[in-house]
Amino acid sequence: MRRIGWIGLAGGRLFMSVAWANGPLPAPAQYTTHNYGLTFATPAGSTYCPLPQGWMGSDHGTILFLERPRACSGAGYPSSGRDFSPTSTPRIEVYYAYWMGEDEPKPPPCHVDGWTSLMGQRRAICLGHRNGMITEAVSARYAADLASQVTVTLVTVTARRERDLAAFNTLAASMQSCATHFKDAAGKAFVNGTGQACPADGWF
Repeated sequence: MRRIGWIGLAGGRLFMSVAWANGPLPAPAQYTTHNYGLTFATPAGSTYCPLPQGWMGSDHGTILFLERPRACSGAGYPSSGRDFSPTSTPRIEVYYAYWMGEDEPKPPPCHVDGWTSLMGQRRAICLGHRNGMITEAVSARYAADLASQVTVTLVTVTARRERDLAAFNTLAASMQSCATHFKDAAGKAFVNGTGQACPADGWF
């Protein structure tokens, strides 16, 4: 199995990925998006569904499965929208995008279910439910090339909740901004993100 892809400049956000894989693959130890200046450690033993052959879309995140799904079957335009079965597979969803300010949809009320560290600050975990499963979500705004926001969501079941929360907390605490050097169409250098240099690879 192999995967070939290319990544454009930060302003474009358009990706093309070619992948040969029908099932989930072991997740690399570190995930990095150069376009949004983020990096984090993935849970030990987690898997992911590769983007399908010929996929074209936009970098908006990924899904880390805490229990191996039976099958991977496609993806939407955002890289965070992976198709898999069964849909009840416990997982951590990571989604990031530009922060739209006043145009941003109003978030639902947060039913605080604890606290975790994300992007170096203590933040509330919001409890929810989706299709018979428990969700635990935490969000933070930060600066990439523009104001951005990242949301980390655990989707699990009662029997796995405590151990999956531990993986969720570890991932969230490891997330940090990182910097990547780009050049625009005119050849002018600029830096996207802040902090230490982003790892060279790790987007999937």
